[in-house]
Amino acid sequence: MKEYLSFLLDKEYLERMPHGSSHYKLKLTDKGERLLDLLNQLEREVKAFRTLGLTQASGRLPIGQAGLSRRARPVKSRVRVKGSLRNDQEYQISLALTRVYSLQGQVSNEHAEIERMLSLARILSDKNMLAEAHAWRSNHLTRVGRYQQAILEGQKALDLASAADNKSKVSAAMLVVGEAAAFLGKKDESLQYFSEALNHYEERGDRVGQANATRLIAQVYLKHNDFARALGQANRALALFREIGDRMGEDETLRYLGDICCAQGDYLKGLDYYEQVYKIRRDIGNRSREGGALGDIGDVYLFLGQYEKSLDLHRQALAIDIQVGYRFGQVWDHRDLGALQFHLGNLSLAREELNLALQQAKDLNAPDLLILSDNELSTVLRNIGGKENLKNAIQCASEASKMGEDHSLVFGQIAGESNIAMAHLAMGNPRKALDHSRKAVRLLDSSGPTEVQEEEILYNHYLVLHDNQRVSEARDFLKRAYDKVMNKADKIRDSATRDTFLTRVNINRNINAAWTQQASVISSQHSLIHAPSD
Repeated sequence: MKEYLSFLLDKEYLERMPHGSSHYKLKLTDKGERLLDLLNQLEREVKAFRTLGLTQASGRLPIGQAGLSRRARPVKSRVRVKGSLRNDQEYQISLALTRVYSLQGQVSNEHAEIERMLSLARILSDKNMLAEAHAWRSNHLTRVGRYQQAILEGQKALDLASAADNKSKVSAAMLVVGEAAAFLGKKDESLQYFSEALNHYEERGDRVGQANATRLIAQVYLKHNDFARALGQANRALALFREIGDRMGEDETLRYLGDICCAQGDYLKGLDYYEQVYKIRRDIGNRSREGGALGDIGDVYLFLGQYEKSLDLHRQALAIDIQVGYRFGQVWDHRDLGALQFHLGNLSLAREELNLALQQAKDLNAPDLLILSDNELSTVLRNIGGKENLKNAIQCASEASKMGEDHSLVFGQIAGESNIAMAHLAMGNPRKALDHSRKAVRLLDSSGPTEVQEEEILYNHYLVLHDNQRVSEARDFLKRAYDKVMNKADKIRDSATRDTFLTRVNINRNINAAWTQQASVISSQHSLIHAPSD
């Protein structure tokens, strides 16, 4: 007992608390509580299989074989049945471990257990198990950014579940196929899968299924900037997850609410949601998604101009994602670190981080990450300058725009076309710049609120129009950009935070300076018009 307690204290699962003059109490740490919760969950999952082992040892037959005499069954048959039972038991244990590894964000271990599940399901020739295992593989592939492969795996799960005539597994397969399709911009296809699954869950009264289907519907609307519908579905999903006590579903839905707030410029409200997400992920021990929560919090500080704080959070996120082998998260981390180094003026470091993010995104074939990395790299190369860098800036932005169009990810097109315009402007081609900038603005106006910083697209268009001698039109777009910035600033109640947002964020500072200059010019013109004549 002393050795065991020493081990727990050494690993910081327990801590000593003073109690009286010569005694102390032992108390679970937060780390210890998370471990205990996970062990309890695993114990519940495998308890039935331990019972099965005791049943076999006592000579009793499993249900369904009670009518057969042991003496009457041939030896080969007994060996076959015993092997089948063992494989079934091993499959169920692997399924339980997969759930725990998924919860903890242990990506490599989760992958290994899913492959073991598939191998055992093939040995057992069980369509239901195969459908379940392929669905898990599809879900795993989506979470690491391999969307095309995830769709193929999900379709296998769907076909197997249909062949087994298992409607619940058909619905589960629809969810994983739909989610992968959503990341590829296939809005209608995703919504159809999710709606069909939701109908099934509602007919059965399956609250867990309803919660997950509703959350995924919210995700689709969020990706396509339909914030009103996304908000309604997310709140509905959140209520369901809290009703059934699913904290993992709760934290994912809270993240959507944070994303909606940030997309609408309410950064501090978004920060509150992200901090709730981080707390839940810490509590349940979801390490890889803990890194994602730190990244989301870091993004808010990036938007607010608190770059050093953001840099520290993103470095913590990267350390966690490397530790658990979460490659998809690492791409996000390098992309965010590149953006931060750019804002800090470290252009060479920004290029290094973004080149790394772009290469890893290509390895994963994740279109959203490729688009973001290409556009960020285009901006950095343009600011470094030089003919070759400007050519490469146009190429990166063109690839982002094309991929955005191919995958119906309009934010990629908008930012891509605006970046192409700014690179042409830097190369002294204002007419070419105007064509691309107009396309960016048309897309922005037709899409409504989107993931891009709208004020930056509008300000870029102002610069392009100004260089094309379209002064009056340019002023109108500058006013739109200024109004966007001030609308966001008005939502920041703390004066110091608001001041940092307006003066340290480059785009905000440039827009304010340009608008102040324009206002001064207009005021001077007005004074000249109304000045008394001699």
